[in-house]
Amino acid sequence: MKHIFYGFVFIFILVGCHSLNISAKNVSGYNNGIAVVQKSDEDSKIQVEVGQGSIGGAGKTPLLLYVMVENLKEEKIIFDTNNVFIKIGDTEIYPMSFERLKYSNIDFRDALYDYGIESNIDVKINEPYFSPSVYRPLFYPIILDNRVFLAYRFYDYPFSNNGYYQARIKKANEILVSRYLRKNTLEKNSAKGGFVAFSYSDINRALKKFQNSTPIVMVKVGNKSYSFDINIYQKKKKRL
Repeated sequence: MKHIFYGFVFIFILVGCHSLNISAKNVSGYNNGIAVVQKSDEDSKIQVEVGQGSIGGAGKTPLLLYVMVENLKEEKIIFDTNNVFIKIGDTEIYPMSFERLKYSNIDFRDALYDYGIESNIDVKINEPYFSPSVYRPLFYPIILDNRVFLAYRFYDYPFSNNGYYQARIKKANEILVSRYLRKNTLEKNSAKGGFVAFSYSDINRALKKFQNSTPIVMVKVGNKSYSFDINIYQKKKKRL
């Protein structure tokens, strides 16, 4: 039974920790380690930033891109998450909507950290980790053979961390919401940008279906579409 248990644990780790490497192609430059890819013509300027080195893992970290557009035309244009998608084969993967992001419980801490954005929260610790008062016994009576005994249970420290963990996820979500791409009207020479998040599961599913296809980030500005090739591939397993 012990071997079977560890076998299940090992399989869970292999499945849950599956990751994909990310890298940008045709990089125009770097900003604090973040790859910047730019394209421009007489109508617009587009910039896509790729800060992550990998996505997925145990938390299924999404792909986070920063997209900025400048309108150079006299005509006004609308730009939002509907103008950005990833094309793999004949599959088009659109980013999470702003409304979905607001109410999601997805862990974006690692993704934001890759862009130099920390999501730490201030925590006041009233008791040290190994303080006897932390492990003070909480008792309640148990009646056994007409006698009353005091049964003890102790404070479970790991469970006390769960609130802190959830608070950090919520903080990261709030940060991303404040910087996420929303609907904007761009007049001539005006620019707007924001983060867009793509589901790791959707990307991984499309890559398995179209194994020989190169993922392409598509950005639609007005009547034109601009393509940005990116590398998304499975990490090679290390030999023991």
